[in-house]
Amino acid sequence: MILYEFEVKDLLEKHGVPVEKSCLAESPGDVNRCLEAVPGPPYVVKAQVRRWGRGKAGLVRIAETALSAEKEAEELIMETGRVMISQYIRHERELYLAFLLDGTERTITLLASTSGGVNVEENAENVLRIRFSALEDVMPYMKRLVSKRLEVPLEQISPLLDKLYTVFRKYGFMLLEVNPLAVTESGLVVIDRKAVADDDAVRRVLPEFWKRYLEELPQVQREALEAGISLVLLEGDIAVIGNGAGLTMATMDLVKYYGGSPGLFIDIGGGASSERVRKALQLTLKTRDFKSIIVNILGGITRCDDVARGLVSVVEENPDAASRFFVRLAGLNEEEGRMLLREAGIKVYSDPLNAVVEAIHHANTGR
Repeated sequence: MILYEFEVKDLLEKHGVPVEKSCLAESPGDVNRCLEAVPGPPYVVKAQVRRWGRGKAGLVRIAETALSAEKEAEELIMETGRVMISQYIRHERELYLAFLLDGTERTITLLASTSGGVNVEENAENVLRIRFSALEDVMPYMKRLVSKRLEVPLEQISPLLDKLYTVFRKYGFMLLEVNPLAVTESGLVVIDRKAVADDDAVRRVLPEFWKRYLEELPQVQREALEAGISLVLLEGDIAVIGNGAGLTMATMDLVKYYGGSPGLFIDIGGGASSERVRKALQLTLKTRDFKSIIVNILGGITRCDDVARGLVSVVEENPDAASRFFVRLAGLNEEEGRMLLREAGIKVYSDPLNAVVEAIHHANTGR
């Protein structure tokens, strides 16, 4: 889950990280209150969205007067729903710091660069990378390396790294990025921040953040999340369902390669029961009227006959949907599963390519 910047700022501030003064505005009526609460002008007006690249997208704006800040804030609220109005911090340099989790290797990577700001990716070769065990703290030698690379006093960078890492670990972050970290006359100030957190960690330790996230989701995504199903809405007219993210993504690639347009990604996961399959298909039919629905199952832990029973139960309730299903079954109990599907009038394939090509043809022609 990508956190809002104001959420990350609140956590950092609670743990003593130096940040600018700011105020969250969620309606035009909040703007004047925020302008009175934040020192200025100038002001920094930042849209609050769950994505990267706000600066390049024009969603971060400097306002030299209160009047222009009010105008910019109201415009961004209309576009994105909420903004953070921040104190402008005058600074000498912009730096970059980040902690990144590698779950596969069970390691943390500490990143540091003197090239902070919106174009930090262009200076990737200048980034200091320190990899260490997820069981370790930030060691003194790491702090010395960062201090030397960033050209800031050790007594300033050392406590900052400790506080950032405490937040990173305490709240289950997979990424905590400080960009830029401002070098000012009075010391270091974090003036922008990003974070990605593990969903289960957010649900457990930041329930108010999780509640906000759920309230913002479309109903179908909320239901999928609560059922433990990975669902991503797209723009096309072909739904793609698979067991495993890799298989589902590969199926979507085939759809694109052969001229189709994916409109829904659903990963039912390994060992999916007939009830989970049933729920995934119900969500698919509820999302919108997809022209074709591809179900690609490679049975191992997942039993093909269980998948088939889930499919059949949904078709029995929605007989008009049968012609839109294109199912590939292979693996554990595949023959039993195929027999169940054929008896229900559902098209079933052993080759995923055939299923994809015929699904695209049906989406384009209705036949």
